[in-house]
Amino acid sequence: MRLTSQAIKIIAIIFLLFLTLLSIGCSRTEQAISIPQNSRTNLLINNVNIIDVENERIIPNRQILVKDGTISAIRAAGSLDNSHASIVKDAKGGFIAPGLIDMHVHAYDKSAFELSLSHGVTHVRVMNGVKQHLQWRSEQQAGKWLASGMTVSSPIIHSGDSQPLSWTANSEQEARSLVRQAKRQGYDLIKAYGSLSKESLLAIIDESKKLSLPVAKHGPHPAPGMHWQDLAGLQSLEHVEDIYQGPLAYNHDEKKLKPVLANLQQVGTSVTPTLNIFWQLSQISKNKQAFLDDLPQDYISPIIAWEAKSNQVDRWLNSSEKMSKHNQKTFDFLSEITFALEDKNIPILMGSDAGVLLSPHGLATHNELRLLKQSGLSAFSVLRSATILPAKALGKEHEIGQVKVGLKADLILTRHNPLQALNVLKKPIAVVRQGQWLAEDDLNRLRDHAIKQQSWWSELKVILTNY
Repeated sequence: MRLTSQAIKIIAIIFLLFLTLLSIGCSRTEQAISIPQNSRTNLLINNVNIIDVENERIIPNRQILVKDGTISAIRAAGSLDNSHASIVKDAKGGFIAPGLIDMHVHAYDKSAFELSLSHGVTHVRVMNGVKQHLQWRSEQQAGKWLASGMTVSSPIIHSGDSQPLSWTANSEQEARSLVRQAKRQGYDLIKAYGSLSKESLLAIIDESKKLSLPVAKHGPHPAPGMHWQDLAGLQSLEHVEDIYQGPLAYNHDEKKLKPVLANLQQVGTSVTPTLNIFWQLSQISKNKQAFLDDLPQDYISPIIAWEAKSNQVDRWLNSSEKMSKHNQKTFDFLSEITFALEDKNIPILMGSDAGVLLSPHGLATHNELRLLKQSGLSAFSVLRSATILPAKALGKEHEIGQVKVGLKADLILTRHNPLQALNVLKKPIAVVRQGQWLAEDDLNRLRDHAIKQQSWWSELKVILTNY
């Protein structure tokens, strides 16, 4: 999410006028989550069918032993008796898959990450990081906070005028300096925006390589004057919408698309389509207020809702029937591009862009899964885009992304086979987060806690202290 300068100024005025109320709101003590947090307890899951995403198969009737948050053994069901673990769970023939990884989210409130976990998203990549994200990440790593794991990008680096919640690089020197700053401050990757000049973007890529800091670029195409091959080795390229807006110049032109796909295939860098947001705006322009009324309001930050309405929603609510049809046609074309990426074996990463427009965390992830499947990807391909491929892109394939001995026990358990209906993943019967078993009641409590703790004031503080 990028708030406009005008929106930030209005927020700042509100902040100053209600400073006393802010102090009260920020000083309140957060309620502890009433879920025991102990990933050091041995866990035995019996009678479960394992979804092996890498090899596209189901391994039936297994038993999974978890020690110290890591999968230590996978055997035939019933191989070990209950004495080998302090917590024993009978999956009763359910299906267990790797926890979901959402590679593109925006959030400035801790509740977003709790909501994500409550829907089986065990790791997210935050795509416009601020210092609080680094603090929250540390709290997770210390076992002080139960939520989705976090990989945190730098603030967006762009060129041009200064913008809220971002860094500006208008020269090669400024670009290199910001990369070094991101490394010093502890960010996991660089987020490079599409407005960067050739010189600045190449400097970011070069300096990041020297510091072993990955780069994710907004827009799956090079900056003017760059070569496609300059994008090789990046962590990912974001938004298929930018293929339509960039190389295709807003034309639904399949002929022009072919060389773009050929270049992306040669480059080999993963692409994050983020279909969810354009789908959402197409629904607003088509179904108007009826669509907005159907959104889960308690999932959406009040500040984000206010900003979106001021900056975007009204535009689509007032769109003509002609514009609505155009948006739907464009969305269908974006889906075609996504399927073409899959057809060319270009790695696809699932990213929902949750937190943008009115897109609810956790639920947006599952909508992105649905849209990828609707675009023509197989169920296994969709799951691969949300598990093993993101893990590889993050350099965490030896930690997460599979149900495999030696990897962290980040798992999602469903009663029915998600390969037959991906939507069963939206409300799992259990989630395992680094070995900690969270049953349905636990997930409901985590969700309720996130909603109750959602704070207009605390989010405002995060935004303003990074402005």
